[in-house]
Amino acid sequence: ITRRTRGVSNTKNPPKKNLLLNNIRSPSRTFTAKALSPSFVSPRYQTKLDPFKTLEYKTKLADFIARTKFKKHNQTFTGSNSPKKTTVKDTFFTQEDSLPTEVTKRPFGPKTVATVIPFKDFGDTAEYLLSQDAIHSLRDYTLCQEIGKGAYASVFSGVHKLSNKKFAVKVYNKSELTTPLRIKSVQREISILKKIDCPYIVKLHENIDTREHVFLVMEHIPGLSLHSYLKTKPNRQLKEPEAKKIFKQLLEALEYCHKRDISHRDIKLENIILDHSNNVKLIDFGFATCFPQHKKIKMFCGTPTYMAPEIVAKKEFKGPPADIWAAGILLYTLLVGKFPFRSRNDSELNMRILKGRIEFPEKMKDQVKHLLRHMLHPDPDQRPTASQVLKDVWFEHLINH
Repeated sequence: ITRRTRGVSNTKNPPKKNLLLNNIRSPSRTFTAKALSPSFVSPRYQTKLDPFKTLEYKTKLADFIARTKFKKHNQTFTGSNSPKKTTVKDTFFTQEDSLPTEVTKRPFGPKTVATVIPFKDFGDTAEYLLSQDAIHSLRDYTLCQEIGKGAYASVFSGVHKLSNKKFAVKVYNKSELTTPLRIKSVQREISILKKIDCPYIVKLHENIDTREHVFLVMEHIPGLSLHSYLKTKPNRQLKEPEAKKIFKQLLEALEYCHKRDISHRDIKLENIILDHSNNVKLIDFGFATCFPQHKKIKMFCGTPTYMAPEIVAKKEFKGPPADIWAAGILLYTLLVGKFPFRSRNDSELNMRILKGRIEFPEKMKDQVKHLLRHMLHPDPDQRPTASQVLKDVWFEHLINH
């Protein structure tokens, strides 16, 4: 982004000199590499005496100054100091002694003012967020904007260079996988995704393992998360027919997984993407596990609002019943517009989950209440399977999905 306040002269061949910029002082304020990239520095020339006004000469000089400053201070930038949603002006060269003699002799040298423009769409690109090693490892893909970020991974939109097909690339930084448990979790996620071929679950295209990163190249799903979609609706709730269609597709995804001993363990609104036809895609198998259904799991994970009572109580639990509980929480939220168990802190939330008291709106149909009570039963052994829920009378009048 380059802006100038003065016109361009007709000078075609400006003199070329090597400018000695080693003595340029650092900015008065520390910015992040994201904010202080060369693309964001726009020079303004504020003098009428400038003999070198060609666009080519000014562009080269401004670019050289910006890149020199950027490279010199690149190692000291930290993410915590990034300016947010504001345009910050910082005068780099305001005094004669700020520049070497060769530069100060130029009329426009000391008058040049740089403007730092934080721009989210540029700052979140893979070029600035990933190392060159990471980008070089993905020779067949071009990574673009960051579209999601979790506790251990970031997701970028990407394009396959030969086919021009879009993908979503999940990136794990190995330096952040500090425990054997986390490493095993990523390996398990890859193994599970390779086994899955379901129309309602995101597909893994390939995985790339490098010295610093693990890349999961997955199907790109244009659309909104179910959480974002609810925000577009009045009172953040869906009408029953639409909720029924979405929920049935989710259940079919769970039925597919549970028949293969796969438990998702993080069913929630944010992990369901709706495409342009409002068809479901279940994503994020970072907490998923592949465990025989008769065996119990000892690792407790998930999102607090969706956690089953046995997980809150830190008891060994079976994966599929915990998924059914979370699916019941999700169905209640789709129809009512709020969670059945709510609190300002986790300890109080856990107490309410363990008590299991659910308030239903008066207008809710008895069939839905019966289904929800069944799915949100405190005893995991009393909860239905995904196949049993799909056979519930509530789905009888759903012609197609």
